[in-house]
Amino acid sequence: MNMHAPMNTRSHAVRTPEVPNALLHYVFFMALALAMQVKVIAQTAAIDSLYALLNSAKATNTLADTSLASQHLRLAAKLSKAGMMDSAFAQAARAEALLSRLERSFPEQQRIHGMLAVANRHMGRLKYFDSLYDESLRYMQLANRHAQVANDSLELGRSLMYMGACFREMNDTTQALAYTRQAMPLLESTGQLSDLGVAIMSIGGIYTNSGVTDSALYHFKNAHRLFLRIDSRSQIAASLLNIAGLYNNIGRHDSVHHYLALAAPYAHTMSPPAQVRYHGMLGRDHTIRKEFSDALVELALAEELADGNPSDLAEILHVKALALAGSHDMPAAMTAMRSGYDAMVNDLDLAKVQAVTEQRLAFEHEEQQRIADAALAMEQQRKRNSVIVAVGTSIIALLLLVLLFTARRNAARIRQKNDEIVNAQAQLVAAEKQRENEAVRTRIARDLHDEMGGELTKISLLSAEARRQVPSEQGTLSETLTRIAELSRSAHGALHDVVHATDASTDSSTALVEQARTIAHRLLDNSPVQHTIDVEHRGADIAVGPATKRDLLMILKEAINNALKHAQAQRIEVSFRVEDGRYKLEVADDGKGFDPALAPGGNGLRNMRLRAERAHADMTLASNGSPGTRLILTGRLA
Repeated sequence: MNMHAPMNTRSHAVRTPEVPNALLHYVFFMALALAMQVKVIAQTAAIDSLYALLNSAKATNTLADTSLASQHLRLAAKLSKAGMMDSAFAQAARAEALLSRLERSFPEQQRIHGMLAVANRHMGRLKYFDSLYDESLRYMQLANRHAQVANDSLELGRSLMYMGACFREMNDTTQALAYTRQAMPLLESTGQLSDLGVAIMSIGGIYTNSGVTDSALYHFKNAHRLFLRIDSRSQIAASLLNIAGLYNNIGRHDSVHHYLALAAPYAHTMSPPAQVRYHGMLGRDHTIRKEFSDALVELALAEELADGNPSDLAEILHVKALALAGSHDMPAAMTAMRSGYDAMVNDLDLAKVQAVTEQRLAFEHEEQQRIADAALAMEQQRKRNSVIVAVGTSIIALLLLVLLFTARRNAARIRQKNDEIVNAQAQLVAAEKQRENEAVRTRIARDLHDEMGGELTKISLLSAEARRQVPSEQGTLSETLTRIAELSRSAHGALHDVVHATDASTDSSTALVEQARTIAHRLLDNSPVQHTIDVEHRGADIAVGPATKRDLLMILKEAINNALKHAQAQRIEVSFRVEDGRYKLEVADDGKGFDPALAPGGNGLRNMRLRAERAHADMTLASNGSPGTRLILTGRLA
């Protein structure tokens, strides 16, 4: 039966009243809840038996406690699957406390470190689902350290994957890609296809956040095929929801509807966070199809399952505002919009960004310190061995000579070490000043994005609602409202470019390449001109100065805009390649061309040449009045 279609039962003698779709949905979900309750009862029995077992067990402070910790972790997994997140965290924390006591008594036991990696990953995963990304990152870093001691490739890969997910949720694309790509070869080496599929899907999510639609869809579909291969039903559902979400972002609503229908048979296998997303997306789909009553039922269920999570509520309440507006309940729509905006601001709290950044820097510092301590220990051991050999094989006179020589050498080393310490202190002071400057730039960028981005979104939303309510015969007013919506989206894109230019975390060659791809797609995807976009980064990621980054991106935008506005082109080709610090940017069209020597003295071409000079780049413009124009820009990023 199609639960989204109205039911009309008619006969010649009796007419049965129509049953509202909202009531049908309520009955359907009550039946689904009853079926799930039967499953929960079975799960509860297994959980209760584990609780009874653990309550009767006593810690012995011996290696036998690893079995007790293993049962706590097993119970934590069952509680998490049943949606009892707080209880799951408590059980994982008990396991971690038991194992930490054992670690102090048996520091070299790899099994203990391996189980500590699992316990910390459990706790970090639960904090991640609660949108507490700084706390999640801290637990994942602890899991990573224990996995290194245990030489456990699987837990190493899992902890790196979740660290990448934390940075992805905080829109730090560079760090998210770096950690996730570190995780993939580790997961692949273990043969755990389920975890490998999650990592592939995570990269798709990173590309989705960056607006790189083709790469995101490629990774989501690869993950989906892998989950089908191993018949992991909950992950099949997750991949289908990701594909549907991606098509929603690019406005392909028929594809959204199709993939949501494919996900429906797997709804009962979804995790609680996936259930929230599934019903929220169904609500959006009904809203787009103007089935507002059905949409409000789905959104109410999603809002209840979200349980106050600001990340989920921001999206749900914005869609709810649209559905209420479509139902002509404007006061309720405005209330939902304000609540959604408040949830979005809460989710994008700068304190979270700062906490995640500080946690990453602390982790990297501790890793460097660990490497330095290991090198120092090796050096100290080498010195001890040298002294023992010298004492055992030398006579008193030779020993005195050796001691005298050693004293002189140590004096020289002390002077050298003092010089190194002074230089290191100066470098630390300079690095701290640079970090403070970058923190200020990042804070300004985030504030600008949060304030202006939210207001531009409101303008776009309200203009779309006003256009829907304007009668079709008022064509001029409708066109004006459409133009307002287009300008707000264009302004939002320009705002994104400004934030990218001022955000210190994007001062790298990989971030420059991804932003160039984003700009090219934004300018060309909605134009009638055929186009190709070829953007690639090879080699190491290197730092790029903010001025150079802005000049190169502005030259790219100016070149594409010139081709769109003046060339009367049928096709535009954009290429941007970076390899080992060198770059080559090309923008070519098949338009009418022009003679640069006879071109009017506008600011566009002059500004492009000035920017190229500032970036120490070589710029050539080939046209000479023949059909087509080609701009080539080459240089080094550092």
